Amino acid sequence: MTQKYTLEEQETFIHLSPIDHEIIYETSYQPHIKNILALHEASPDAFKSVETETNDEGLVISVIAIAANSKQYPMPINRFKRFLPRKKRDISPAQLESLKRLLNKNHSQN
Repeated sequence: MTQKYTLEEQETFIHLSPIDHEIIYETSYQPHIKNILALHEASPDAFKSVETETNDEGLVISVIAIAANSKQYPMPINRFKRFLPRKKRDISPAQLESLKRLLNKNHSQN
């Protein structure tokens, strides 16, 4: 049994199934674990299932949760929205060159 995941090992996966209309959260990142467990406690019907892994001290170190109905309970995905990919930004060729120069300058300083 794992004592605790290191910062490098902590991650969150959000699986969106367009066929089943399911949202599956798999996380070992403590803030996300707390969000899922708090939502599950406040609205037990929000998830079809919640599986947890605990360490020897009883601390929850990972969670796999399946949202009950993504249309009825949009809250879980909203809590993770800032981690989802953003819309692709269109930039002009001049802006692109400016960014390249900035990155090269920062890279050459290290």
